[in-house]
Amino acid sequence: MLLPGLDDERRRVLARTLFCAVHGVVALGLEEKLVSLPLSDLRQQVVAIVRAIARGRNELSDDASVSAPLSGN
Repeated sequence: MLLPGLDDERRRVLARTLFCAVHGVVALGLEEKLVSLPLSDLRQQVVAIVRAIARGRNELSDDASVSAPLSGN
């Protein structure tokens, strides 16, 4: 389990954030919204994002800013 020290809600929010980050890079890359990237470069960008978040996972487990969204969001 990734980040077993997080409660279920914080882990769910973090998983959704990671999904959104990857989805954003892929969607913008495929739609050529920012710049046209070959699929191999797009794949490398996704790997870089996931690795960056994974490397910071220990900090995330103690970070109070990774919390449940405010009500109504």
